[in-house]
Amino acid sequence: MIIDRIEGDFAVCELENREMVNIEISKLPKGIYEGAVISENENGYFIDKEKEEEIKKKMEQKMKRLFK
Repeated sequence: MIIDRIEGDFAVCELENREMVNIEISKLPKGIYEGAVISENENGYFIDKEKEEEIKKKMEQKMKRLFK
């Protein structure tokens, strides 16, 4: 999921299916920010830098195709 925005004590997150969910900031890792990609494993939520980079590359490719 991607953090769309932070409102008060909640992070508004967009899931892969485009559904929006609110998650308490206290349940997320320290250092979260708008645009961060959050994943979850057995230890809880974490900032998924690998997935962020993958999404960034896909967006760059789309932009290049769009503005050819």
